[in-house]
Amino acid sequence: MSRNYEDLKPIISQFRKVLVTGPHGAGNKITANIIAEDFGLPYVRGENTWYHTDYNDPDPDVGLITYHEIMKDKEWSMFTPSQCAHLQNVTEYLDDVLVVFMYKSIDEIKDYSSRNSFVKNQTHLYEITTRQQIIE
Repeated sequence: MSRNYEDLKPIISQFRKVLVTGPHGAGNKITANIIAEDFGLPYVRGENTWYHTDYNDPDPDVGLITYHEIMKDKEWSMFTPSQCAHLQNVTEYLDDVLVVFMYKSIDEIKDYSSRNSFVKNQTHLYEITTRQQIIE
């Protein structure tokens, strides 16, 4: 499949829900914004700290399933790198969603992580905790 955005527009145009995810610093935000603008979709931030133990929490800022339940009947282009590792657990909400996975090489991720204080100080703590919860 082409990585050229212009080549992918006919595919993207078939969806009214587009979830953009992948490593931090891979262009998730700008891609979600461009898709929103080009296809007349509302831009939505679905970027929260999601924990698998809290999926059903009634607060949509905590419960990932609750969040998707609220969003299921809406149209959107969603910026959400934090959902990347959780999508396999909410597949019932993705039937009519185009999921766009952004790419960034491991070396680029390491470089970005060392330069960006938020990613270094916050995201890594969250990701380490989440991975430990899933492994245990």
